[in-house]
Amino acid sequence: MGCVKSKEVNESRVTELGRTSPNELLSHSFGKLDKSVQRQLEAVGWPKWLVAAAGEAIRGWIPLCEDKFQMMEQIGEGTYSQVFKGRDLQTWKLVALKKVRFNSLDPESVRFAAREIMILRKLHHPNIMKLQGLITPRLSSTSLYLVFEYMEHDFAGLLGNPEVNFTQPQIKCFYEAIVICC
Repeated sequence: MGCVKSKEVNESRVTELGRTSPNELLSHSFGKLDKSVQRQLEAVGWPKWLVAAAGEAIRGWIPLCEDKFQMMEQIGEGTYSQVFKGRDLQTWKLVALKKVRFNSLDPESVRFAAREIMILRKLHHPNIMKLQGLITPRLSSTSLYLVFEYMEHDFAGLLGNPEVNFTQPQIKCFYEAIVICC
């Protein structure tokens, strides 16, 4: 099997949950998938532990191959994740690779990551980076990489930089973007 860029293979399946509010997504319970759907997800390359715990979050997607990306320097870190600057070796575009850590033996830990994936898949806004795909490392069952378009700076980084002084029109523009987003 060759590596394929992550894509939505069946749009009607992906949107089975329909339009849901963020609160509904956060409380979404990941039920057991039909055995044939589980087999389909495993056949395209998803690990069994991920299909079992969070199959609905990855349904309709094909995993990306980790060897098609070059990991560069770390650019951010959170409680459960690290973010790296990376390069897609097929397109040579820069990407952000968010390494999400969890315990694959704990279904609730995997479901927590799955909720984030479900929310990111449904967000479509010019001011929010779109989730482009997922990488499941072959040698690890404790992490998953979320692939995003790369941005040189984020808003928090600019705010925290003492050398950056925003003009009144810039502040107004940022305010409007935040209000429209919310």
